[in-house]
Amino acid sequence: LRTFSSGTVTRPVDPEVAAAIRAFAAAHRVTHLNVLLAAHFAFLHRATGARDLVTGIAAAGQVLDAAPGLVGHCVHILPVRIDAGEDTTFRDLLQAVRNSMLDAQEHHHTTFGTLLRHLSFPRDPGRVPLAPVAFNLDGDPGGVQFSGLAAVAEFLPRRAEAFEWFINVVESGPALEVRCAFNSDLRSSELVEALVDCFLTVLSGAVHEPDTAIGRLPHHHVGHDGVGRAAGKRRAGAR
Repeated sequence: LRTFSSGTVTRPVDPEVAAAIRAFAAAHRVTHLNVLLAAHFAFLHRATGARDLVTGIAAAGQVLDAAPGLVGHCVHILPVRIDAGEDTTFRDLLQAVRNSMLDAQEHHHTTFGTLLRHLSFPRDPGRVPLAPVAFNLDGDPGGVQFSGLAAVAEFLPRRAEAFEWFINVVESGPALEVRCAFNSDLRSSELVEALVDCFLTVLSGAVHEPDTAIGRLPHHHVGHDGVGRAAGKRRAGAR
């Protein structure tokens, strides 16, 4: 049966790569989230070999429902589906991700939960259906201001996680940090550490070489033992 035990792996993004992400997003008139999510899809393709990929993205219900003053955890999970062939360049993948995110936001009332209630397909009781992975871009609250009260916001690792793999990239000024929560009954910390390092390698390659096919972006071969082995570009069609 499905479990919810969680572990967390954190990694800083190299400052030069963080600056490159911002410059690349500005040059292409897209958001940082668009770039990071496209890199996540490229990483998933490199890690799994699959091209039909779905990732859930977190969207604030207050904004989508035009109720900015509403206080509460009103998060919608919007599934974003991408066809990521290995010959697709990162630049083209970015455009596809941007369009799919706009479609998801336009139909934001059709959330992950809504789809699960209406779709009929075989399910594994031990796995998350449809979108087992999720992605988010968050802002560091920094120094929280209260009248007459000093407060500090701290990150607390999750003890439970609904998704098998949830990457949350946190922006704090010019710095970026990757925080990956994962189902610890399915994957070890060592394996997830290697996978996050692989994601960061793909991310760096994507923003520096956007016209490279995603199947040829630099990455790490990650074994079941969690050991990452650096790999360069590969030939299109190579396995």
